[in-house]
Amino acid sequence: RDLLFYHELKAKRVSKIKSKAYRKVHKKAGKMRAEQAETMGGLDKRTAQALALKREVERVQERMRLKHKNTSRWARHALKQQKNNPHIKQAVQEQIAKGEE
Repeated sequence: RDLLFYHELKAKRVSKIKSKAYRKVHKKAGKMRAEQAETMGGLDKRTAQALALKREVERVQERMRLKHKNTSRWARHALKQQKNNPHIKQAVQEQIAKGEE
């Protein structure tokens, strides 16, 4: 029930977007997803499962990369304290570099 509500809200938000560039990008992404689904239909079950697992691993890795941004509690505190402590400044820079990789 909550999932349906979420999708309804998302559909309303997307329908309000009038940007040609946004429409173009998402239309292209939709075509790519359709082509992938079509190729999955032609593959056997094991290969399809392996590809799905590979995509899931890539998604998890992307989420982990996003965690290395300056939004965590430690990072916010470190940003305030980095002017006083050079070690904290170096740690923050390492975290930012790790997030950019």
